[in-house]
Amino acid sequence: DRWDGRYGLAIATDISDAGAWHMFSVGAACTATLFFPDAPVPHHSHRASCILHRFDFFKPVGWHHMGPVVDGKYSINAYMQCIETCYNALRAKMNDRPLLSISDYNVFHTGGGFHVVKKAFER
Repeated sequence: DRWDGRYGLAIATDISDAGAWHMFSVGAACTATLFFPDAPVPHHSHRASCILHRFDFFKPVGWHHMGPVVDGKYSINAYMQCIETCYNALRAKMNDRPLLSISDYNVFHTGGGFHVVKKAFER
């Protein structure tokens, strides 16, 4: 057994503030996950990440709004490219097993809303 008696904790947060025209995107969320042997939510060591050098979502120096400058269609394309890259990397690490059929739950994060995640799952 590889457990040395210590617990692991992962905390992820996100916050959004916008003007009156973008109230649909205002909110905050936080999640915490405790890792230990036989935890109700198992953690596996397979990971994938994708980093793209894109200017689809940014805040210029001196920007007068809390929200960023966003190029909607380009931003969605960058998101989809990252999802596809990570999906392919994970499938390769898991001997080409289809990821969605071997997991009970899948959690995606996006700043673009439900429809973007739905498109990603449909791909």
